[in-house]
Amino acid sequence: MVVLDMDKKCMMMERFITGMASVVAVVLALGLPLGYFVVRFQSLQAELRTEVDIYANLVTQRINAEPASWALEPTGLQALLSQRPRDRQMEQRFLFTHQDPHGDRLVAANSDPLRAPAVSEEAMGFEAGRPVARLVIKRSLQPVLIGTGWVTVLGLALAGGVFVSVRLLPLRALRTTVDALLQEQQRTYEMQHAKEIAEEAVNIKAQFLANMSHELRTPMNGMLGMTELLLATQLTPRQRRFADTAYTSGQALLHLINDILDFSKIESGKLVLEHLRFNLAHAVEEIGDAMAEQAHRKGVELLVDFAPDVPREVYGDPGRLRQILLNLVSNAVKFTERGEVVMTVRRLASLPDMKSVTDIPLQFSVQDTGIGMTPSTQERLFQAFHQADLSTTRKYGGTGLGLAIIKQLVDMMAGELQVESTLGHGTTFRLTLRLEASDTCIQPALPGDALQGRRALLVVANVTHRALLQRHMTRWGMESTYAADGSAALATLQAAVTAQTPYDAVLLDAVLPGMSGATLAWRIHDSALLPSVRMILLTSVTTKTDSSSAPYITGLAYLPKPVRREQLAHCLLEALGMALTTPETQTAATHQSTPPDTLYLPRSRVLLVEDDPINQLMTVAMLESMHLDIEVVTNGIEAVEAATRQQYEVILMDCQMPGLDGYAATEAIRRHEMQAEPRRESQASWVRIPIVGLTANAMPGDREHCLAVGMDDYLSKPFSLAQLHTTLARWLPSQTPYPA
Repeated sequence: MVVLDMDKKCMMMERFITGMASVVAVVLALGLPLGYFVVRFQSLQAELRTEVDIYANLVTQRINAEPASWALEPTGLQALLSQRPRDRQMEQRFLFTHQDPHGDRLVAANSDPLRAPAVSEEAMGFEAGRPVARLVIKRSLQPVLIGTGWVTVLGLALAGGVFVSVRLLPLRALRTTVDALLQEQQRTYEMQHAKEIAEEAVNIKAQFLANMSHELRTPMNGMLGMTELLLATQLTPRQRRFADTAYTSGQALLHLINDILDFSKIESGKLVLEHLRFNLAHAVEEIGDAMAEQAHRKGVELLVDFAPDVPREVYGDPGRLRQILLNLVSNAVKFTERGEVVMTVRRLASLPDMKSVTDIPLQFSVQDTGIGMTPSTQERLFQAFHQADLSTTRKYGGTGLGLAIIKQLVDMMAGELQVESTLGHGTTFRLTLRLEASDTCIQPALPGDALQGRRALLVVANVTHRALLQRHMTRWGMESTYAADGSAALATLQAAVTAQTPYDAVLLDAVLPGMSGATLAWRIHDSALLPSVRMILLTSVTTKTDSSSAPYITGLAYLPKPVRREQLAHCLLEALGMALTTPETQTAATHQSTPPDTLYLPRSRVLLVEDDPINQLMTVAMLESMHLDIEVVTNGIEAVEAATRQQYEVILMDCQMPGLDGYAATEAIRRHEMQAEPRRESQASWVRIPIVGLTANAMPGDREHCLAVGMDDYLSKPFSLAQLHTTLARWLPSQTPYPA
């Protein structure tokens, strides 16, 4: 439409320019010769008028000189009229008598030939003031006409040139401009059309991914949930190994699905970063806790070094930061067969481009002693679906999506991700971010001077781990020495007792060369020379069986690896008979094995709205394990009827259901609550039922949609027993747990 309108305007402009050029050409073609003719004709008349006046005066003089004979003997007059003009123009001169009784007769004339047409002028000759003669002079117009013809030719040539110039040049410029505009408009139209097609494709892709997410997560929820419930039952070792394998495989599949969805969200520009206040130290240390089992099962030491000058409370996107660090640590553990993986958090010096004084430049590094990479592999490392080679994929697994995703996440956070690696000697990833420090940062509970001067022996084989523990103790004013194995530790302890400088505490790594940490603990306990030394055993998942008998050792405490700084301080103080009780550390270490936290919740009525039979079975089993009263309905209509018939403490609402879905059902329940009880002045008297949305979607805006329709919380499928317990604990009334 725009192109057609432009063509129409262009045609109108062409017509206008052509008309103007035609007018100018006609004016030149006609006006130039006509003007020339008029000017030359008037000039000829003026010349002829002047000449006839001159000759009339001469004739008058001759007549007055010979008044009686001028007409009879006109020899003098004939000679006068025969003179050539000054401009050498051909002309004819005639002298006639005037008012002669016998009629006017020719007295004298010249004999020059004259071509028609001609122009003439006449004047009178006088005798004593009386007109007696008439002089006529004629001159040919042919020179004027010839000149006019040449001027006409010139005018036509000029008119043609002007017509071409006035018409073609502006039209050419106009056409060039119009063509450029049309091309620009065509490009704009094509770009807009391509944009619309791309947006439509993105929307279709997003809808496809949302549907795929729902279709994949729904059976994954049942599979992982039922496997988790199965693992909570009494199983033989063989059965437990099979169930563990199934659960681990399901988690790997879920991780792959999440990677694909994240990559698609970033690619379509629908991933939005959050800006929340969170505990950075907890986020980093939780990653160490999450990866500890995988690392320790491979015999790899996993260490977390959180520098004391790094703010603990910051603003940012905690979920995406955990995702980045977890991916880096997971890769480091996966590609490390022996040695260690160290995650370090350091504060950098202020940079000149810092936007605010509250922005803190931090560097997160993950260093391993794994297989390393070649320079060519490092160049392609952050490309999607890329791995070092096919043998790496076959041996270690993975899709190559993880690093591509976190690189784009780092770019979105305005950070920088660098890698240094040497083949066969390990890899170091360095992540630099600027995070906003919290104004009300909660400082950790530290021992202060309570440990000043205390002596500790570190029986830790790993050099990096030992150095990290020594740095902590040095900051607390402790004196620490180390022994690399059990035999050296026993010798050092006995030497200290002999020198009357005994150690106050011994930190034993459960994994030591030669005798194990638990065996060393027994040897120390049984030694008559070392009755009062306090021992702390640094344990991992691979030492559970070995340390199962250790609770019977007096004075032995346990500290899980990777060791947290606050937990280490608490454990040392508690072992030495001093208290440091904080929410972070009161469960850090135990003197004996404690049963896992109970999942009981206050006895409450829960309405489960779920249409999938497998998810029904799985969720009901989870809720029953928490000793809750459960009622199950299969669609939104039944959910609205149940909620209007009976009061529930919480409703678990599936969002995608045939007929009336969870969103519409929630809105209907909220409307009923508004109308169920009469208002008391400005405040309603009904009880609002907490509704938790259960959705297998994982796309941006799902949580906001749930909250917008009146839900109070959101739980994404597949969810674990612990996640369901945590969510319900937020909304169920605080009562005494209902025992089994």
